[in-house]
Amino acid sequence: MENTGNSTKILVIEKEYIVGFDLLQNLKMAGFDVIFKSTLEVAANCIKREKPDFVIADTVSIVGLHDEATLSVDKDQVVVLCKDLNVLASFDKPFRSEMVVKWLSDHLHNCG
Repeated sequence: MENTGNSTKILVIEKEYIVGFDLLQNLKMAGFDVIFKSTLEVAANCIKREKPDFVIADTVSIVGLHDEATLSVDKDQVVVLCKDLNVLASFDKPFRSEMVVKWLSDHLHNCG
């Protein structure tokens, strides 16, 4: 994938380092500004400080990140969330990180 010069900020929350690093690398190659965190506790502070445009997470429950929102997802999925933690897309594990990057790029192209 080529770098598009995109300035969209994405936070990746993934406990499995290899999966998260692969996703991080593919997002960066597509031109996204990416932050990687492995725990929800660290990610919660990062969301408040960095205000990412999207969150990609595999966590079972994300509580209180924006407006005390709660999200429960299957542990065998990775989800794409917007700023207010609404689920925009989900991908069953195992997934190819290129699929997530393509979905995000298409979503931004269609909404922009």
